Amino acid sequence: MVVFLHITNNLLIKTSIMKTKQNKTNPRRILGYLMAFAMVFFSFGTSNAQCSGYTSPYGYYGSYDMGTLTNGVETQISSCSYAGEIFSLTNLTAGDEILITTCGNGSWDSFLEVRDLSGNCIAANDDGYGCDYNFAAQVTFTVPASGDYLLAINNYGGGASQVCRMIKATNITPTACLNGGVAVVYAPGSYPGENSFTITDCDGAVLASMSSGTVGFNDPCVDLPAVYSVNLTDSWGDGWNGGTLTVNGVSYTIASGASSVSQVGACPVYGCTDATAANYNSSATVNETSSTDATDPCTYGIPGCTDDAACNYDANATANDNSCTYPATGYDCAGACLVGSEVTITLTDSYGDTWNGGTLTVNGVVY
Repeated sequence: MVVFLHITNNLLIKTSIMKTKQNKTNPRRILGYLMAFAMVFFSFGTSNAQCSGYTSPYGYYGSYDMGTLTNGVETQISSCSYAGEIFSLTNLTAGDEILITTCGNGSWDSFLEVRDLSGNCIAANDDGYGCDYNFAAQVTFTVPASGDYLLAINNYGGGASQVCRMIKATNITPTACLNGGVAVVYAPGSYPGENSFTITDCDGAVLASMSSGTVGFNDPCVDLPAVYSVNLTDSWGDGWNGGTLTVNGVSYTIASGASSVSQVGACPVYGCTDATAANYNSSATVNETSSTDATDPCTYGIPGCTDDAACNYDANATANDNSCTYPATGYDCAGACLVGSEVTITLTDSYGDTWNGGTLTVNGVVY
């Protein structure tokens, strides 16, 4: 009987006072205060130790249609939520992976709990998100069944607060791109502001990039060639702290350190593939001059350097084999200065902390 009353009253309360307006003012709404007494006695039960089962004295306030989220795009679902209220997450799809975070000016230590309509715990977390670290929270969960769910927004320890925090959500489910391209989804961990990435082709051209995980990546479908490189960076040098980048269903991260490079496919090596040619390249896989020049690079005859300005010019060579070498600027092939004599410039700082902006200019060259 107690369980029946517990669930029934929760559902009745939700039906009678659910709001959809998200721009709130302080002091709190009268209806929110009227909920306090009821929620103390009819708090959610939990079936998972992750959830703390805190009461929510401000009751239900706000909802968002989660079915409208664009995959991989972080979306603000509440502009102002208080510690001690319950937010409705509607129209979720079974199997979807959802990331929810708090962010903003709140000075209270966020604790998020996702529950089904019967109060059963789906997921909970109070760990920090990148916008203000110690006081923010994020929770990630896989939707067990299609339908509506509840997000309990609390202060760690159970206290209430009327200071606003934003709520943001991202559908991080890896999906196929129906109109072409490859699914690229960034899911932040702790300290996402340290995260960045590029996806580059074999010529080094940037095909997709993210400057900071705080900004996020908002292009869920990217046109990528068969061969590309995924380059991850962490500015602090301690890994991505739980953050991931999923490209075409493959997850990448930095477990530790400042960077990680993953090559997808093998880049072609351009050069002469004819073993009878003077400039045969045994490593070449494509018989072209370069990725932008499809002409045949092979030369035939006596191999050697045919440029008489080169240090290793071969007068007998009839086929340039790309072996020519040249002196450094200002020097001849023997390494002697073309003008004057060579000197060594030694710069010293007695404190050992560099010249702090000081310079020495010799013959127009700045040191």
